Amino acid sequence: MLLAGLLAQEPTFRTTVPLVIAPTTVTDKKGDCVDGLTERDFLLCDNRRPQQIRVDVHFVPISLVIAVQSSSLAAPALVRIRKIGSMIEPLVIGERGEAAVFAFDDRVRLIQGFTSDARALKQAFQAIRPGYSGSRMIDAVTASVRLLSKCPTQRRRVLLLIGETRDRSSEGKLEDAVTMAQLENVTVYPVA
Repeated sequence: MLLAGLLAQEPTFRTTVPLVIAPTTVTDKKGDCVDGLTERDFLLCDNRRPQQIRVDVHFVPISLVIAVQSSSLAAPALVRIRKIGSMIEPLVIGERGEAAVFAFDDRVRLIQGFTSDARALKQAFQAIRPGYSGSRMIDAVTASVRLLSKCPTQRRRVLLLIGETRDRSSEGKLEDAVTMAQLENVTVYPVA
């Protein structure tokens, strides 16, 4: 009976917590993020008592691979896609990030290795020309993930895959490409 009573009791632990993490995102009425706020713009209370706030801004640089379908079927879209090259550095990778560019049709070609040079990225996009009718999308994913796997692990590894939604001629398997991306901690964003 005594043992059953001891087992039924919930243990009570008491401790103090020197650090409480309170991730915060502030948006305006339109839903756009409000930038430039400091700790003086917030009030954080514990039991109705204001607490001191210390802000740690954590920035993780990005390694981005952009794989663009360059088959003859994609020729009309390439005209528009070429225009995004100049926006990659200032809008996506920032000052400490890097990007690389692949083109794929019946082949997978590295157009530009990792760089943070906006001019080089713009030139890489301008160099993408329509090719053959194939679409080795899965092989492009595999090649992109291999390149990203060489990046330091403290970077965000991202693949932006621009192309139609189906693969036409890859030698690799989708399951293998997906597994590889997961193992290498690569986030894939497809854009059709």
